[in-house]
Amino acid sequence: MKKKILLIAGHGEGDPGAVSKWGQEADLARDLLKRIPKYLNVSVLNAELYDTAKDCYQQTKKGTGPDYGAYDFILEIHFNAKQKKDEEGDGSFTGTGGYVQKGADTEIAQAMIQELVALGFQKWCLCTTEELCNCNAAWRAKTPYFLLETAFLDDGDDMRFYSRHKEKIAKAIAEVLNEKVGGERQQDHPERGDHIYRVQCGAFLRRENAEAFKKQLEEAGFPTVIVVAKSQ
Repeated sequence: MKKKILLIAGHGEGDPGAVSKWGQEADLARDLLKRIPKYLNVSVLNAELYDTAKDCYQQTKKGTGPDYGAYDFILEIHFNAKQKKDEEGDGSFTGTGGYVQKGADTEIAQAMIQELVALGFQKWCLCTTEELCNCNAAWRAKTPYFLLETAFLDDGDDMRFYSRHKEKIAKAIAEVLNEKVGGERQQDHPERGDHIYRVQCGAFLRRENAEAFKKQLEEAGFPTVIVVAKSQ
C-alpha cells in the first residue's frame, strides 16, 4: 500500500514569516514546496500539498487544519532567520536543520539534513521541541513530522547557495521521502553509489593562498574544502 504524505509550506495567509533582501519566508517555502512532487515516486507515495493560500498554523489553531492522523508522514517547509542579519554574507554558512517533537524518532529528519549537507551545505541543528502547534498536533495524532528550516534567509551565504541549488535541494528532499517513507530501496537508484568524488581546483605552497582561493570559490557558490598533503 502506498504511503500518504502531507507537504506544508509555512506561514502565508497574511503572515510573510521572516523577511530579508532575499525575499519572504512564505514565498520561498511555497516555491520550494511546489518543486518537490515531481521527484516523488508515485508508485510508493501519495503526496498531498496543503493549500498554499492558507497558513496551516493559523488553521490548526482555529481547529480547521488538516487531519493529521490521515498521513504516514508530514513535512513542513520553512526558512530560518538569525538574531543578527548577515544578508550580504561573510564567507560561511549558518546552515540547514529543523525541528521534531521531543521524544520522536529523528531518522527521517537526520537523513534529510544529511542529504542537503552532501550537496555541499552545512548542518545548523536538529532541535527537539514541545512548543510548535503543528508539530504537537501531529504528535497527538501519532504521525511522524519534521519541520525543515531549509536555510537562513537573512544569511547571504546560505541564500546564494540555496538559489543556485534549489532544484537539487527539492530532489534531495524527495529522495529521502521516497526511501524513508515510501520504502523505495537505495539500490533502486543505480546511479547513486557509496562514494563521493571530488575535483581538485588548485594546489598551493602557502596556506594563505589556498584560503584566499577557497573564499573565491565559496563566494561563487561552490562548497570547498582544503586538504593538506605533503609536497612531492
